[in-house]
Amino acid sequence: MTAFLPRMGKATRNWWRRTGADFPGGDPLPGHGVATEGYLWRFTLPEQQQVVTVACTVNRDGRETWSHILVAAEPGALLCQETVAGGYTDRETFTIGLGRLLRYQDNELKVAMGDLRLEARMTSVSGWSRRTPPNGLAATLPFLRTYWHPYVLDGEVQGQLDTGSHGYGLHGAHVYAEKSWGRGFPARWWWGQAHGFNEEGLCVAYVATPVLPTSDSIVLASCFIHRENAGWHLPVLTNYAVRHEDHDGWTLTMHGRRHRIHLAGSRIDTPLPLSLPLPRTRELITAPQALRSRLTVRVERSTRVLLAAETSLASHESGVYLRRREQDVAR
Repeated sequence: MTAFLPRMGKATRNWWRRTGADFPGGDPLPGHGVATEGYLWRFTLPEQQQVVTVACTVNRDGRETWSHILVAAEPGALLCQETVAGGYTDRETFTIGLGRLLRYQDNELKVAMGDLRLEARMTSVSGWSRRTPPNGLAATLPFLRTYWHPYVLDGEVQGQLDTGSHGYGLHGAHVYAEKSWGRGFPARWWWGQAHGFNEEGLCVAYVATPVLPTSDSIVLASCFIHRENAGWHLPVLTNYAVRHEDHDGWTLTMHGRRHRIHLAGSRIDTPLPLSLPLPRTRELITAPQALRSRLTVRVERSTRVLLAAETSLASHESGVYLRRREQDVAR
């Protein structure tokens, strides 16, 4: 299939990618042309207990293109957000442009929002190297509601975030980056990512959504754990996943064919009200995200523990697909 791709006409490739899907061996990072394409960069500095997140979406409502961008940081509960007309994702190269607000190309990110300025240059990047994409077989299926692809798992960073009144240095940060795209967000979801573990070189990311609208317990989940010399990956549809949440925190356990991954988390910071788009109606929903949470990770094979690690610098997001006016009624 991979050898066939160069001979395929550009029009055919673009048509297929507009369904959200990619052929095996295809590059998911250039623009698909779907209703929403989201990008996230997360910078973690363990010694300073600091996390900086930049996220943006380019959205299409059938007539026009519009974009949303946010910058969030802890400590300090910084959250700056803006919605603008326009936005650009290149179909051939991995280039993103949001007018004067954001520019990303060749692992260089620049943001300008009012007095806020951020510049980050990422080098020696560790990318997704597995033959199986993060979402497994689902990455090749058309017309799914959402797709997910982490593409930077760590690297070296040089840069700075300046808010006008406070500065966040990014030199030496761990960096993680992902793309998500599709028709919109699921009705209910959980997402998380973490560096800064007590084991050097560890990166974890996961996504989950309920199987049934009446229960949050049985979920479809994808998770990967990146290690310098090894790692584990359980794509969606290859594991049986169970989630539990109470006032003390949450757990997510994924049972794969050979391994079991157990995640357990609890909040440190008060979640920030990040805004996410409803692309067709040009509205925003609120998805609370705690930029710094406790997370313990355990990987087992039969009765053998292969990994046990923890961090206090995990981001965790819990989202519900409700418009703002519906959220106001729910409160």
